[in-house]
Amino acid sequence: FTDFLGFQPQTEPLCPLGPRPPQHLHGFFDSLGAAMRRFTEEMEPNSQFYQERDSLRRTLQDGLVAKGIVPPGTAVHVFGSTANGFGTKSSDMDMCITPPPGIEIAEDARPKLIENIAAALQQLGMVEVEPRATARIPYVCKQRHLTILSYPE
Repeated sequence: FTDFLGFQPQTEPLCPLGPRPPQHLHGFFDSLGAAMRRFTEEMEPNSQFYQERDSLRRTLQDGLVAKGIVPPGTAVHVFGSTANGFGTKSSDMDMCITPPPGIEIAEDARPKLIENIAAALQQLGMVEVEPRATARIPYVCKQRHLTILSYPE
């Protein structure tokens, strides 16, 4: 394990397991387990979830290019829980907009770009869009879900 993980995992329990719960509680734990499985199935993203999220990403990417907000070749990337599979159906969708190779966005032009992206998001049908163009890492906030817009260094 050490070669693969970089450390030796502990194989002994941290504390001894207590006695098995009394018989009259077994049904409770069975019901609790079933409820947890149902909840997980309801919240766990499925293929339709990922298709809808990718459709939103493509719509945003294509819309920003079509409106001339960003240059052709600009990519919108998804990261965070939507990308790594740890999100749920109600999770936000973190996205990063990166210009094509060789295109630099001047630091003094970035606040205006954020404002323009926010306006384009509203034109694309998003509501309660709030740009934070002067933040250390500029972003657009949509219903308290953040869409981080970062710039390559």
